Amino acid sequence: MMRKTYFFLLLALLTSGAWAQIHTGLDLCLRDDASGEWLISLFDTCAVYDCDVWTYERASKGRYTLRLGDRRVDVRLRKVGIDIDHRRYKTTELTTRTLPDYPTGDSTSFRDNGYTGGEATVRGLMIDRHEVGDARFVLNELLSAIGQQFLEVEPDASGRFEVKLPLTNTSHVLLAPYGHLMLTPGETYFLLLDNRRRRHYIMGPDARLCNEMWAHPAGGTLIDMDLYAERTDDDLLAYATARLDSTERSVEQTLREHPTLSERYRQWRRGCERASWGETLVQRYFTREDVRQRQGNRLWQTLRDSVIFRLPRPYTVEQLSLPYLLNIYAKGLTERFNVGYGFDVINESIEAIEAHAREGRSLCSEAMLDTLRTLRRAAHDFEAQSRQAQGHKPEGHLFERLINQPEVKTLLMPVLMEEVYPRRAVRDVEGVDTLPLPDDLRDLYRAQLIGTELTTNRTPLTSALEAAVHRLVRSPYYRDRLLTMSRHYAELIRQSEAEQQASLMSNEPLAGLTDGQEILRRILAPLKGRVVYLDVWGTWCSPCKYNLQHLTHPLHEALDSLPVTFLYLCNNSSDASWRSVIAEYQLVGSNSLHYNLPAAQEAAVEQYLGIDKYPTYLLFDPQGRRVPGPEPRPHDIEGLKKQIEGIIGGE
Repeated sequence: MMRKTYFFLLLALLTSGAWAQIHTGLDLCLRDDASGEWLISLFDTCAVYDCDVWTYERASKGRYTLRLGDRRVDVRLRKVGIDIDHRRYKTTELTTRTLPDYPTGDSTSFRDNGYTGGEATVRGLMIDRHEVGDARFVLNELLSAIGQQFLEVEPDASGRFEVKLPLTNTSHVLLAPYGHLMLTPGETYFLLLDNRRRRHYIMGPDARLCNEMWAHPAGGTLIDMDLYAERTDDDLLAYATARLDSTERSVEQTLREHPTLSERYRQWRRGCERASWGETLVQRYFTREDVRQRQGNRLWQTLRDSVIFRLPRPYTVEQLSLPYLLNIYAKGLTERFNVGYGFDVINESIEAIEAHAREGRSLCSEAMLDTLRTLRRAAHDFEAQSRQAQGHKPEGHLFERLINQPEVKTLLMPVLMEEVYPRRAVRDVEGVDTLPLPDDLRDLYRAQLIGTELTTNRTPLTSALEAAVHRLVRSPYYRDRLLTMSRHYAELIRQSEAEQQASLMSNEPLAGLTDGQEILRRILAPLKGRVVYLDVWGTWCSPCKYNLQHLTHPLHEALDSLPVTFLYLCNNSSDASWRSVIAEYQLVGSNSLHYNLPAAQEAAVEQYLGIDKYPTYLLFDPQGRRVPGPEPRPHDIEGLKKQIEGIIGGE
């Protein structure tokens, strides 16, 4: 019996030894001299080959057997190269930050799938995670206006990662904070992010352009913002064109100095610099009405002829600047100048309220109707004075006093959100056919407008907008993407109504209150004995939503051991949008309370607190008193924790 025990123990030791991790002491990245591609890397405990991470099954005197599942590869190092499965390669060790120039040119064109969608596989290995602090990074398909493909990637403990990134077409993708990639649906890419030796290489059949982009990044053409107000259109255009010419000469110099750069790189780089130039030039939209926009305007004609109609195809290869450029270019042709207020939507809201009154469905008293008519006249005067003063707002004007009255906001906001904005959205989509755009960009802009409605409101499409999707959006991929988003928000609202009642507070106990101080006192009363962290936000506010999505959970986890209640007051947002955002970002919990007060009550609370920006963050001590001092910031979690501990300790 004792002999059997020894036998099994010996067998176990031999078996465990066979599977023990092999250390080679290697740190070697090799390039195939013939193709110029990153061929293989042999590290201490793993190897990178054929777009994947392999383990060592055997290692002895320059000979290695790599294993990946059932696959095995034999590798032999030589003085001037390497044998891989008996195929000999002449190689050079890679030590530079990025891959050196390829030895020969390449005339391959961009692949265009007709904007039908697909996925690219992105794998990789991050070495020395601690060198970059937070090891997470972001892959972002920049066509963000039609449901942003935004993936946060965190390597596992060994530094490995793999994601499937949805793409519209061959696409310019941001890899923050490392740089930019050009990815093609159906292809696989392997990224080496070596933070120890500052080496960043890309492997794969379609990796060449990505490596060239990392080695020779685009610069961009910047224009001094002060010049927009100081120069006429002709002067600004002459100055900007000179800047573009200088940038393009620099690009051509780069291409001469690196003659083997691929044709795709050349197309991308030239188009990228021109699109960047257009992105800065289109800022003219935000200056005086008499020196911008309109289809007959020279500056907008230049944008059309020199940028919009000259983008390389597929246009997704230039989408770093494209969504913003296209949006402001189109707005410059269709929207009136304004100085911070949506005068058109205010007028349209008042007209809708008057129409309800004529139909016998009056939403307010006759006296309030008179106030609204006064507001409309004041808005016209305010706009005229602002235009005459070149965008400077007249102080103390009747319009600002009226528009900030809580009862006026209470009346206008539901009409604006439920009637005016949806109607305008359909009108804007229908008007895209009149814009001077190539057909594929016209279809993109239609989808972009509808996608913006979805991502801003976080609610399903209205019946009119859904009909517009089916009727006007030609690309099946765009249609499916938009309708999928709409169904997603409908499901979020359904979940909210079923599962989140404990955190979503009823307004009924506050009914009839008009004083902001009293409303806030009633809200804080049940929270006595706890520090209250107040977040005032809106579903329409992009910075608010970004912070809620990315900072809420780390903040809650850091403060979980402290007696803190998170109080969220939502500004000028529909109930459906409010519920949808809370469900999407999972903002509920035992210490989280959410209010979506009627517009008049929210305005009264904000007026009492002196809130004039969004988001705003405030602290209240366990006695319900506002904590003086600088505004707490959710970005500084450690500082906020110390501040709250000080409040508790001072009680």
